[in-house]
Amino acid sequence: MENKEACLMKQQKTVLRPRHGLLQNFVLFLISLLIGLGICEVAVRLFAPAREVGPTFVIYHPYYGKSLKRSFSAQRSSTREYTTIVTTNSLGFRGPEVESRSRRPILFLGDSFTFGYGVNDGQEFPALVRQSLAARSPKGEIPVINAGLGYNGNGRAVKFLRTEGPQYNPALVVLQIHDNDFDDNLRENLFELSPTGELYEQPIPPPSRTRRMWEFVESIPVIGSGLSYSHLIGLLRQVQWIYTHAAPEQVAASERLPPPRPSSNSTKGEINHSFTGRGVNDLQKRRVASPSGID
Repeated sequence: MENKEACLMKQQKTVLRPRHGLLQNFVLFLISLLIGLGICEVAVRLFAPAREVGPTFVIYHPYYGKSLKRSFSAQRSSTREYTTIVTTNSLGFRGPEVESRSRRPILFLGDSFTFGYGVNDGQEFPALVRQSLAARSPKGEIPVINAGLGYNGNGRAVKFLRTEGPQYNPALVVLQIHDNDFDDNLRENLFELSPTGELYEQPIPPPSRTRRMWEFVESIPVIGSGLSYSHLIGLLRQVQWIYTHAAPEQVAASERLPPPRPSSNSTKGEINHSFTGRGVNDLQKRRVASPSGID
């Protein structure tokens, strides 16, 4: 009996040793990985600071391609320019909640200039307009909706005015444009031009693997927030952005994809002017159809 028990104990020890060894190796691997990442984080902060550090403001949207996170507040910093606090309301617009619906609001549409990229809450120009009007208006504050979003062209504004815009019944629509809209309109590819100059909405592609992965990471409590403020992560995101956005023709060539280009019958100017013109035409049509609508 004693011999049998000894044999059983010996067999159990033999089984436990490999498992114990695997666990020990895994723990050592995690410790080594954390130390290595820590060294990289310090090195990036000292020798190659990321241009921007902080959580992303946007998430994937099946109709627009992207939209601001709702009820969101975070700090974003640039090592060379600014540190800014950005807050969005429950509608997904930058700024406070639109408290009063009794007065028709002013609706601002545009890119990062309208959004106020690089300035704190209350310093973006739609907010300054709201503050100025509130000081001058005897009837109280006039609602202002800042629907601006960075790094997009005029296509998003056209889509917004076709769908969401009328529900806010704005008294005034301010559409901010910039010369980079020409390239942004082509890059986003929200619309194509027909030979007769009509705009046709294009399907929104599904989110990329990188976007899905990063949105998942940011959704993890504590861990996601901590990684968002990592300078190493900021540098990696900066490199990824340059690779996918700054040189689309080179990216397409390296991945053996056709480079982005305008419609065969379109030029950059035609596309940009058609986007802006279509938005104005839509506004006029809604005003004719409903005198109490947008004006």
